Amino acid sequence: MVEGDALTVIKKVNYSEKDKSTISALTKECKERVSRFEAADFGYVPRQANEATHGLAKEGRRYESSMY
Repeated sequence: MVEGDALTVIKKVNYSEKDKSTISALTKECKERVSRFEAADFGYVPRQANEATHGLAKEGRRYESSMY
């Protein structure tokens, strides 16, 4: 399960038709990456329910280079 708080992105990634929007490159990449897994679902969660992940993402932006 992949969860996100960007409802528009979640809807477009779950939509089976070709995306012609301004974020089509993003949705195409998501679909290509998830195709490598046996199964994956995308689900929406409000930002309030996603606070821990949001905090980690903010912390990660403080570093100039990847820590991995």
